[in-house]
Amino acid sequence: DEEGFGEFSEIENSIEEIRSRLRSRTESLRLEREELATLMGAISDGILAVDLDGAPLFFNSRFALLFGGTGFTEKKTRLFELFRNPEILDAFSRAFKKGQTVPLKPVAIDLKEGKRHFSISVSPLRRSGGEIYGAVGIFHDVTEFKSAEQIRIDFVANVSHELRTPLTSIKGYTDTILEDLKAGRPAERE
Repeated sequence: DEEGFGEFSEIENSIEEIRSRLRSRTESLRLEREELATLMGAISDGILAVDLDGAPLFFNSRFALLFGGTGFTEKKTRLFELFRNPEILDAFSRAFKKGQTVPLKPVAIDLKEGKRHFSISVSPLRRSGGEIYGAVGIFHDVTEFKSAEQIRIDFVANVSHELRTPLTSIKGYTDTILEDLKAGRPAERE
């Protein structure tokens, strides 16, 4: 009978050891998840990960702030319902199919507070075996850069217009003087 009790004791010790390792691993995973959530919340770019059907896997607080992400998960909204822009949908589709990062030049997106421009990069999400199970998009707001670029373009256009008028007058006077000289008429002095 003591031999039978010894076997149970070994099993009990093994189970306790497994339970202890599981607790330790669970705590480690909880800390990693908290660190990841803190990191994702601190990033100033919007981040959205979706599965192959376009359903959200996760997004950070910046994405929720920009695109109303809280309703995104509550309603089980799909990517194509959130973004009507074919360039964005195509970038996610190419990341799913080709398994490569797809960068997009600035894309205009209409938001509640107005039109904003985003530089977007979409990368595939892979399982440890290499199988693609989704994609993550990083939305970098470049609206201020686009505004500054437009101001520069407008400034150059205005300056060139303002210079064109006096240059046209100067050219006209120069042509008149040259014609007078060719005709042998002396230039009049004022």
